[in-house]
Amino acid sequence: MSIRVKTYEFNGIFSGELGYNDTKKYKVGGIDLGFPLYDKVSNKLYLLFGDTFQENNFKYDWRSNSMCLVKELNDKGQIIIDHFLNTLENKAHVLSEGHHKFKYEVTRIPTGAIEVNGVYYFYYFSMHQWKYAPNRRMNLGGLCKSIDQGKTWEKVNDVTFLNDLSKPIAIEIMNEDNNFKPIKKKIEPKSHLNHSFTQIFPYDGKDGYVYLFAEGGYRNNPLRLGRVKYEDIEKYSEYEYLIRYENGKAIFEKGDKARRMMHLGKVPNVCDANSGEMSLIYNEYLKKYCIFMTTDKPNEGNTEAGLYMFMSDTLVGPYKDFIKIADKDDPKLAIVGMYAPMTHETLTKNNGKDVYLLLSQWIPLYNPITVHLEFEKN
Repeated sequence: MSIRVKTYEFNGIFSGELGYNDTKKYKVGGIDLGFPLYDKVSNKLYLLFGDTFQENNFKYDWRSNSMCLVKELNDKGQIIIDHFLNTLENKAHVLSEGHHKFKYEVTRIPTGAIEVNGVYYFYYFSMHQWKYAPNRRMNLGGLCKSIDQGKTWEKVNDVTFLNDLSKPIAIEIMNEDNNFKPIKKKIEPKSHLNHSFTQIFPYDGKDGYVYLFAEGGYRNNPLRLGRVKYEDIEKYSEYEYLIRYENGKAIFEKGDKARRMMHLGKVPNVCDANSGEMSLIYNEYLKKYCIFMTTDKPNEGNTEAGLYMFMSDTLVGPYKDFIKIADKDDPKLAIVGMYAPMTHETLTKNNGKDVYLLLSQWIPLYNPITVHLEFEKN
């Protein structure tokens, strides 16, 4: 079966002063990302954003993250919000704030979210300093939870993936709560060294496991795969990691040995591309699991930067087949430096023949745009 993108079009700016959603009333003038969090019980879709500002030029009322409820995907292919989760002042509130300290913790950014047994979770990375080399930028990856549908959040301190052991700052952050207060029972850092899992996108395998598509080094490494049982999502020691494919089957192991193998590069990638922020859906029309990402290295020897879709017949991969959708600086969309294509099964039409993305941009406007993709197969 051959697959091509038949239609690729701009459907408007999602947020901010020029957006089709009125987000300014929540003091949201500039945002990026938009990771989906789907509550299957209430059939509600939320979107989690990264650094949030009152204006689109990175000014005023900086929050490390924010969250909105989606109302609908309308007939124009635009993602209409119901509201931002907000404070009494009608301001989009932060879920887990970063310290906003240079060379300490600049910010704290969501990397993926999921609902498990009525509890909302999101994974995040703690950024030490943007200007360092990619493999040195992170403090850690972590997990937050909410038991009241996103109104309040707390850190799950045990689920921490340290970038390295040379930053005392990271260990301090690992051992404080969501209000920057030290926790009572300190976590021993050595077993939490796990560079490859500082950025995690979770996906419900509908088989009792949450599958974890992970990247370390901030857009500079291929994707690794892990999983954890629903009931164990808050237990770091119960996380399992893909160590090999055997007769087409993915083999997982937990513990220090598996983490060491991963650290030494002795495990397979679930996707070989240098991954930026990603999202994943099962596309019923294509009968494929599809990862959307921007990358400057889709596979070995290929450095054509752009927006890509990687495909696999199974959730656990490997994701070898891909389609290039657009160049990274695409004049058709009038944006420079696109990143973080976000979508969800509920943001599709015609069984996935039509897919709608939130695609972030750095300039000229710090707000996501909506992109419509129509696929054709033969």
